[in-house]
Amino acid sequence: MLSLIVASSATAINVLVGVPMAYLLARRRFPGRSLLEALVILPLILPPTVVGFLLMCLIGRSGLLGWLTGQTLMFSIPAAIIASSVVSFPLLVMPLRASFASIQTEFFEEARIAGITRSNLFFHVALPLARRGLIVGLLLSFARGLGEFGATLILVSTSERTRTLPIQIYIDAGPTNDFLAAWPAVLTLSLTSIAVILIANRLRWLDSER
Repeated sequence: MLSLIVASSATAINVLVGVPMAYLLARRRFPGRSLLEALVILPLILPPTVVGFLLMCLIGRSGLLGWLTGQTLMFSIPAAIIASSVVSFPLLVMPLRASFASIQTEFFEEARIAGITRSNLFFHVALPLARRGLIVGLLLSFARGLGEFGATLILVSTSERTRTLPIQIYIDAGPTNDFLAAWPAVLTLSLTSIAVILIANRLRWLDSER
């Protein structure tokens, strides 16, 4: 249940931030765009432990949050959600950005001629046309958030209160050497990942047929 809560919360955060960012990167030209794209993709390239370390520098007691408020989110469920969100963020933005970019410019030009506002243009034209990219991004982001380990381990350690499925596998297969106990979590994550890949491939195939 904790893993589901963490992955679902992280995906919700990614939707709120990632959908407008994907649209911005796909349909707008502005100074620093290449740098922003690089920063979006960076969590996918960096080792998860590096991502976890950088997040610790932000939300730890001796990090930016601690310096500003004297508080820390370390070793808490919000810390696990933040780690999961950051690591899975590129997997929502990238397919959605590609979907936004593939929309023909004529749709936007006709909408502007008809007097449709920018907000209505986004919600009633761009988003429906990019819905398959959004669904793929949601599935990939959720699955990656569900399986996040490296950054989460640095932020929450192995505390039982914040023990997600990947951390439980690490404990079962490592310190306790109980391989049999690890199998349920291993199968759950594996089957979820396979299902997500099959659905995502199916949606991409439907897009290519259009």
